[in-house]
Amino acid sequence: MRPLAFLSGIGRAVFRRAHGSEVGPQGFAVVLYLALGLLLPTAKTEADLAEAYNQPMTAQDIADRAKEKATDPETVERVGQVFTQIMRVTFQIIQIVAATAFGLVTAAWLITMWSMAFGNLSLHDNLQMLNGWRASLFVSFAYAIAALPLLALTRIMGRLADTKTDGAKETKLAGRGEGVLSTLWGLSAVGLIIFITTYAGDVRHYVDTHQGYMDVGNHHICADANRCDPGRNFHHRMRED
Repeated sequence: MRPLAFLSGIGRAVFRRAHGSEVGPQGFAVVLYLALGLLLPTAKTEADLAEAYNQPMTAQDIADRAKEKATDPETVERVGQVFTQIMRVTFQIIQIVAATAFGLVTAAWLITMWSMAFGNLSLHDNLQMLNGWRASLFVSFAYAIAALPLLALTRIMGRLADTKTDGAKETKLAGRGEGVLSTLWGLSAVGLIIFITTYAGDVRHYVDTHQGYMDVGNHHICADANRCDPGRNFHHRMRED
């Protein structure tokens, strides 16, 4: 005899003796179920559930159940979608930061070239030979070394964040673009090293003969902190011709 049917029979007998009337087995079963639901404790932990259903619950059992949930195809797909979305947003943020930095460096380069073209950043005395195309070349080399990695990073992050990018052809073209940028960066680095090596002696001579300062346009810039006046490391000075 099942326990619920046995308890239902006893309950019906007690109810008939107390009230002198009969109650159906189904009706009393409902009342008994509600009463047990209020009186019996709720299984809240894995161990309580195991005890309620008479199932073994060890550390290995918990690990096995967690593994089953972890390998569930729907769970794996959801986790993959969330991870992909997080990575896409991260790539977009890096792309925006790199593009902003590239824009700032480019703006600084254009302003410098404009100032040099109008003589606002000209060199003096024995460094006058560097004015013109030599100074423009030096600034362009420095710009390329700073800007090209930012441009490459912007392109790569944009490609990684773009879910519509597909096809080996587009990937191959993008790889060629980054290859060209790498080549230009290497040439710029070599050019800058050659420029510095060639004219470093002239710059040092100018600094030595001007008490540690460099005159660039109307700017008096400290190039050797050991010999400069700390009170005027950088200030404007109108030159008298």
